Amino acid sequence: MQVAAARLREHAPDVKVTEVERRITGAGDLVDVVPGADLVVNTVDRPQLRIRRWVNRACVKARVPFILGGFTQHVALVGPLVVPGVTGCLACQGRDFAGRYGSAVLPSPANSERLTPSFGPLCGTVSGLVAGEAIRYLTGTGTCAALGATIRLDLLDLTTATSPFERREDCWVCDARPLLP
Repeated sequence: MQVAAARLREHAPDVKVTEVERRITGAGDLVDVVPGADLVVNTVDRPQLRIRRWVNRACVKARVPFILGGFTQHVALVGPLVVPGVTGCLACQGRDFAGRYGSAVLPSPANSERLTPSFGPLCGTVSGLVAGEAIRYLTGTGTCAALGATIRLDLLDLTTATSPFERREDCWVCDARPLLP
């Protein structure tokens, strides 16, 4: 983390980079880190579902956008890019998926509970796609494909699938109320 932050500072000295190294055990561990950020990038792999919920709650409460990135077996997962007050949050996504797929999580390959070893090309693909989405969002250039959607790229056959979701008026996290001034 320190090396990446130092390299970023070298190449973009006018960009403020904040490194935070800590164990995250709940949304409360994020309350002093998230406010004031322009974007949170969450690529933490464990505990997968819980850490996503914690980041969701902390970012929605602080009105800070965030994007997820990761993989399961041979499938790259990019997004969603959640913008409080604009898109639904992860709780909205879970309820939307439960209605569509009968499960609050996206369909995944067999053995999804198995810890998947890192595979360089897959990690590089995910990081490049997430970084591209972050740059497009932060600079306002181009269209963010992951805005309110999860994109899956299967590296076995190079097929993609996009799973958009809507804001829910009855969401217990974001209430689907506009949060932006």
